[in-house]
Amino acid sequence: MLGVSNVTNTRLYNIWKLMKRRCYNPKCKEFKNYGGRGISICEEWRNSFPSFAEWALQNGYAETLCIERIENNEGYYPENCKWTTAKEQGSNKRNNILVKVGNVEKTLAEWSRATNIPYTTLKYRFEHGVCGKAFLKGGENIAVFTFKN
Repeated sequence: MLGVSNVTNTRLYNIWKLMKRRCYNPKCKEFKNYGGRGISICEEWRNSFPSFAEWALQNGYAETLCIERIENNEGYYPENCKWTTAKEQGSNKRNNILVKVGNVEKTLAEWSRATNIPYTTLKYRFEHGVCGKAFLKGGENIAVFTFKN
């Protein structure tokens, strides 16, 4: 367990502190996307950094990972949280655009990475109703996807 003397200087403590600020401080810039939407923290974590830290260390916390809520419209509690990379976390945002091509659904950013088509090109295609094979036209690695239009 983390030493009490320097716990407030740790990255994990900062994650906990910022999580609480987003959910409970209306003056926080991000409050509207968290507490303002009803996102809360379970009492055990909200009232006890040691409880949060114990869960974190037993569930894969690493200095390079971020806490993520599995169900974006639910709060921070053990069954709804996991540790993930910032890139993976970016795929679990409310404002992501999901596109299904054949039997495969991905965010625009994921399609862009998978095919090497610029994100802006895919966004333009999406906004103009392009779908199916045409959505991925000109991309690399498209043979790995199954198309059913």
